[in-house]
Amino acid sequence: MHFARLSIVALAIAVLAGCGNLERSRDLGNPNVSATTLAQQVCSNCHGLTGNAVSPNFPRLAGQVEPYVVAQLNGFKSHNRQDPAGFEYMWGLSRHLTDDQIKGLAAYYAAQQPAKQPIEGAPERVGAGKAIFENGLSAKNVPACSTCHGPEGRELRIVDRKKDIMITAGGKNITPSEIENALRISPFIKEAIVIADRRRFVSALLQIDFESVGNWAEAKGLAYTTFKSLVDQESVRAMIEDEVARANAQLAQVQQVRKFHLLVKELDHDDGEVTATMKVRRKTIAQKYADVIEAIYV
Repeated sequence: MHFARLSIVALAIAVLAGCGNLERSRDLGNPNVSATTLAQQVCSNCHGLTGNAVSPNFPRLAGQVEPYVVAQLNGFKSHNRQDPAGFEYMWGLSRHLTDDQIKGLAAYYAAQQPAKQPIEGAPERVGAGKAIFENGLSAKNVPACSTCHGPEGRELRIVDRKKDIMITAGGKNITPSEIENALRISPFIKEAIVIADRRRFVSALLQIDFESVGNWAEAKGLAYTTFKSLVDQESVRAMIEDEVARANAQLAQVQQVRKFHLLVKELDHDDGEVTATMKVRRKTIAQKYADVIEAIYV
């Protein structure tokens, strides 16, 4: 009996010592516990010591890019992840993690070597999966996995919202924001709305920057009185063509804008064309300018 009591006391001392040792602590509420310790003492129970989980119930984290892990942990912590794994398990585990611990966990797993996984399944299914990864499913408006994850599946690039990714008539994935941002670099182009979904080529609706183009026109001695009269100037269109050509030089061939239409008015929140924060409402624009868009592709 005396020996048993001594054993229990010794075990309690060891447990307490472990809790007090930051290098072996499992205290998720302690901001002083390093991310490496949390990965090895807590996360390893499900994901393995090196992030190569054995159970199919837990994702393999080894070799994952850091932004991906950070995004997932922040999603759990903020309760934005609504799947069962989130609200049944990870919400509680992640709620006290600090930003430094989250970044540290991401760095820890990114540095681990992912275990080689055998390619299993019938050859035709493997081939079909490879085709989806590389090309997507244009008939179902599913973009290629490589669009965000890169050709080797080792990248994470947030290029656009999934619902905004367009697929051309030729089956090419187009991320409109990349093209629009390239166009808006010009001081003369205030807004750009790319058209490409199920189309033969990329086009755009462009809104000039009234002040910048107005100053340019005045320096050229061009007379105008309204937004529309400025847009209607042939020299203005020629100047915008040069700006589009400069943007195209920075884009892949499939992304280049082949035709454009200059809007004769500024996009207006009162007309439902933009949100209160001046974000373009693509669906409204597509409906309102349907005739203009169709004329581009005649």
